[in-house]
Amino acid sequence: MSVENGGIFKAKNVVINSASEALCSYGNAEFTDCTLEGTYEAVYIGSGTVTLKDTDVTEISGDGSGNKIAVMVDGGTLNINGGTISGDSAFYVFSDEQAGTTVNLSGCTVYGAVEENGSAKINVGENVKFPEGYQGADSVIAGMINDGYALYDTQTSLPADMGTNPEDIKGNLITKTFDFSHAKIKLASEDAICDGNEHKPALSVLFGGLTLDEELYNVSYEGGFVNVGSYKVVVTPAENSSAVGSVSAYFMILPDSGLIESITKENVTVANEENIKAIIESIENVDLTGVSEETKKELQEIKEKCEELIKEIEEIQKAITNAKEEVADFAETLGYDNYREEQQAEISQIVKDAQDKLDAATTKDEAAKIAEEAKSKLDAVKTDAELTVEEEAKVLEEIKEAAVETVGGYLDTEEYREEQKEQISQIVRAADAAIAGAKSQEEVAAIVTEMKAKLDTVPTKDEMDIIESAMDAITDYVAVEDYRDAEKSRIAQIVIDAQNKLMEAKTPEEIILIVTEAKSKLDALKTDEQLKAEELAKAKEDAAEELGNYVDPEDYEDVLKEEIAKIIADAEADIEKAATVEEVAKIISDAKAEIDLVVADEKYELGDANGDGKVNALDATQILRFANNKSSSLTGEEGSAMFKAADVDGNGKVNALDATQILRYANNKSSVLTK
Repeated sequence: MSVENGGIFKAKNVVINSASEALCSYGNAEFTDCTLEGTYEAVYIGSGTVTLKDTDVTEISGDGSGNKIAVMVDGGTLNINGGTISGDSAFYVFSDEQAGTTVNLSGCTVYGAVEENGSAKINVGENVKFPEGYQGADSVIAGMINDGYALYDTQTSLPADMGTNPEDIKGNLITKTFDFSHAKIKLASEDAICDGNEHKPALSVLFGGLTLDEELYNVSYEGGFVNVGSYKVVVTPAENSSAVGSVSAYFMILPDSGLIESITKENVTVANEENIKAIIESIENVDLTGVSEETKKELQEIKEKCEELIKEIEEIQKAITNAKEEVADFAETLGYDNYREEQQAEISQIVKDAQDKLDAATTKDEAAKIAEEAKSKLDAVKTDAELTVEEEAKVLEEIKEAAVETVGGYLDTEEYREEQKEQISQIVRAADAAIAGAKSQEEVAAIVTEMKAKLDTVPTKDEMDIIESAMDAITDYVAVEDYRDAEKSRIAQIVIDAQNKLMEAKTPEEIILIVTEAKSKLDALKTDEQLKAEELAKAKEDAAEELGNYVDPEDYEDVLKEEIAKIIADAEADIEKAATVEEVAKIISDAKAEIDLVVADEKYELGDANGDGKVNALDATQILRFANNKSSSLTGEEGSAMFKAADVDGNGKVNALDATQILRYANNKSSVLTK
């Protein structure tokens, strides 16, 4: 394609492949991310400005004579930024007809020779690469033309003493009027992390697109290159060189940001303080000459974080101080006077150990834990009062053990029967339980005394023989069958009481007394016969009084008085002869009945068979029911008042005739009842 004089052309991401020139330009053109391929010369520039950005230019066939020129510049300006230029001759630049022909190279890779003629100027910038095998003599000279040297025409002006080998040419140039201030230092690394070791960076010296041999210059490192800071690297000519000037670069040793990044307010410890303060100090002392703004910002951020961590460490140290005071105050509140000398020393040691541990503590949590553990230990130290209680408890326990042995061995069980052995065992078990629960020595002593007394009451085999004989004497003393139930129960209780007392008796005198008392109590009990005699006498006495009060003789005529008196006298004679209470009762009953018959004549009304004070049909009904052996209120035997009232006709019988007369009387058919 062609760009005419005054024309403007821009292309991006295109591929131009031509059998001749891919581009022929006399105007202004710009290619970005493109590919230009052509024969003889892939790109021809006659005038104007052409800019190639990240664009590849390749000559693909040649002109038949063996020459393959990638770019021919006959005038104007060519700017190449990135990309590759490939051909037997990468560039052929000349300016016979036009002054100011210029090629500016940066960031690109050149495969092939670079040729120039006339006053053409090739400027080689940074990061231009001439791969090994493609660096012809022409390329070397072209690389020097932007560094203050006279332009050598490779066709006519190359000095004979410079040779044709690139290394020879480079060496000859350096030994002439070379000024190192035009060179550049390329550091293998611009910085390193501070780790306590020396970090002197490797480097190379560039002159244009060429790397100078190390023997051509000296390197000096200003400073130790160990601590955080900015360090200067200076390159000067070698001692045998006539070159002049120097060039310098700065190398930065940065704080270990990885260390800082791993530390947070949550995990920072006092142990980190020294390192963090050292980082802050090193940053404050850094010579910022030659330090980039980005690095300055990074250093400031590290410093600010370190300062925050130092504040947190100060809080930790404050917590540790508070913990020390807390332990000391707690120990003081316990009151040393409450403890014995040994325990006072123990308290002091606990406080000292806690202080030592707190001196080594690195976190708030650790300090709090140490303080709590110390307080717990201090709390566990026993006061004088507590120790006294323990000692008394120990003595009491020993006394209890002795008391148990005393009670357990108090009696020789071989002297006792099996039943008494079991009784002894029960007393001993009760003693053991009581002793175990005792709260004082006095209580234990009282229990032992009490239990011994109980054991003393347990009879031996011999004593049991005596007791059993005494019991037999009591139980055989009376014939139980001669007594009534109440007395039998009383006898049983007397025997039981005596038996219990006998089991506790320890001397023959006590046994005799118990037997005597029991017999006395048994003697006081009355047999059934004795009680019957007493009851009969009482019944006779009561009967005489009862008959005497049954009726008042003064209420009757003299004839009846005599008859009543005779009945009572006969009854009293019979009562005196009676042998049982029942006989007395019957005599009284019969006498009362006789008296009733005697006094009945004075108290009945003829015809009033039911005794209601009236004579009517009801009386007749009662008589008829009585006569027919049916239920009737008419009671009594012949001669009784009621019987006499019913026997209206007076024939000594109660029958229907009596009832007829009563009905006639009740119906006014008869004015009177006949007797």
